[in-house]
Amino acid sequence: MAVASAGADLAAWSWADFSAVLSSASMTSWPVSVVLGPGFGVRVSGIISDLESSPSFNCGLRISDFGIEESAMFFNPQFPKVRNRDGRTMNCAVITKAGHCPNEAVQHEACSEHLSWRVGNSGQLGFNLIVRNEEKVLAKCLQSIRAIADEIVVTDTGSDDDTIEVALKYADKVLFHQWKDDFSEARNFSIGFSRTKWIGWIDGDEWLLPTSVQPLLDLIHNDGGFYAIFCALLSELPDNRVSKHYLPKFFRGGTARFEAIVHNQLIHRSPVIQTDISFWHVGYNLPDEVMAKKRLRTITLLRKQLEENPKDAFAMMNLARTIMTEGEYEESERMAREGMALTSGKDPCKQMFLYNIAMCCANLDRLDDAIEACWQCLAINPENVDMLFILGWTHTRKGQYERALLYFQQYLEARKRQEKNGFNLLILDFWDATSLVYNYLSLCYKSLNLLNEALGMQRKAITQQPYNAVYWKSMAMLSELNHNRLGVQQSLFGAVDFGVADAEIFENLSLLQNRMA
Repeated sequence: MAVASAGADLAAWSWADFSAVLSSASMTSWPVSVVLGPGFGVRVSGIISDLESSPSFNCGLRISDFGIEESAMFFNPQFPKVRNRDGRTMNCAVITKAGHCPNEAVQHEACSEHLSWRVGNSGQLGFNLIVRNEEKVLAKCLQSIRAIADEIVVTDTGSDDDTIEVALKYADKVLFHQWKDDFSEARNFSIGFSRTKWIGWIDGDEWLLPTSVQPLLDLIHNDGGFYAIFCALLSELPDNRVSKHYLPKFFRGGTARFEAIVHNQLIHRSPVIQTDISFWHVGYNLPDEVMAKKRLRTITLLRKQLEENPKDAFAMMNLARTIMTEGEYEESERMAREGMALTSGKDPCKQMFLYNIAMCCANLDRLDDAIEACWQCLAINPENVDMLFILGWTHTRKGQYERALLYFQQYLEARKRQEKNGFNLLILDFWDATSLVYNYLSLCYKSLNLLNEALGMQRKAITQQPYNAVYWKSMAMLSELNHNRLGVQQSLFGAVDFGVADAEIFENLSLLQNRMA
């Protein structure tokens, strides 16, 4: 095998040359080392036994020096480490070239023969991630899947924190790919390097729930002839809520691809299987400044997508939802009503647009319009728990407490039924809002002077969510109305015990102690 010099024309190398480089690599020395990537040092050299400290890798050359326009950088934990020109330690890498590397998920064989460590199937189950600045959550994500994964592939799109270092502790392959404002482009690039029979796609702020591990393994190893596996994504939201959304989170390698530059959709073959294998997602309950940046990016990309295809109902629905979270209710409602014309029948997007209209109208104090949108949606899907919640909420605000009680009870009953058989393609923002529902039920019973019933509902709200100071305050207030001084004391101390007591609670405790002295 020829040994190239530092000035070698890498663009002229054949893939056989690169394959020979990798196939002869060892943990202690490389006959030839190739380290390439945007912004990193580039070097082709002779035998190097001390890669960690060798200054020859800090030569200052760039991809453009070799006439290569597009590249991907592999970091393989099995290879020796080198330092880039910023002094950070990185694993050795090999470049893949645009046109030869499989940017489409179905073209695995296009380059597998050239990269010896990728040849052949890498097992039954693999996971694939694209990440950027996920250092705070990525370890928990990867820990949730490492024990069952035959392969983990992580593609970084430009982190400036320690995301790569975290990924290297768990992943089998860590790649760099230039971010192009297109989630599907990045995902399709990344899944092209997965070699397992089944591929699960997961984000860095998600993790597989422990109760789903064995059902997933049973499903994967007892092949049923399906091509995709729908799973539940449970997203942690503000206000003690959890949303639920079913997605095809697993697919057979080489049979699927992603579309849409944001809120990308997996285009897969049929048949599919519907399961309650579940992932927990924390990416919608982050600090306000982080969420503001995420929403701005999402809105920008969705507007771009709609410029390209103004009749994309899915993109319009997501844009209306995102704008609503920014508090732009008039604009969101206008967009949702416009989107309605792009849907028909029981289209999930139609239900989502009606949900958007109902929420916007309610927040604009147009309660009757909100109720009308709820009824339109329930005529399509009587089990829509989001709409049942909004009906209870709006009737509470209208002072129609008996009717509100009816809708909140219907919400709880529908929620219970859907625990066993609740598969649908909606994004349900109030999938688990049971603590809120019990709190509203308590308010309704109190307003109807049914204090015992109100106390019972408030206890249930606290049982569901004990880390909410408002619930403890309500419990204390109801106990006071019921002339139960001990109940007031227990409620206030309950807030202290759960670490949610504020100045008002401590002040009330002081007053109560003085009264009892």
